[in-house]
Amino acid sequence: MIGSQKSIANNPGKLAAILGEASANFIKQGKLIKVGKGVYRYDPEVIADVELFDFSSATKEQIFARDGYRCVVCGRGRTDRVEICADHKVPKDKGGTNEAENGQNAMH
Repeated sequence: MIGSQKSIANNPGKLAAILGEASANFIKQGKLIKVGKGVYRYDPEVIADVELFDFSSATKEQIFARDGYRCVVCGRGRTDRVEICADHKVPKDKGGTNEAENGQNAMH
């Protein structure tokens, strides 16, 4: 972090007021780099290290069957000719797992 970025990062209240809570957290975690006054970008090295993951085929099928092959939000499903997908209830970056208990049907 550069000097002005450090002074703002050390003052969470000011940082959150300026950028919003989510952006403030990204800066504190080193995910955003300041490139100008009020202008930030993602650090490409951090983004490259993000590991994306998906449910296994067996886990997806378990989630689909448990939720009746229907979207848990709107209730539409295969019989309505809409595509459903297995979605994480709690994302990995928020501590979620790839277990069926953390999955739900959603429209694609």
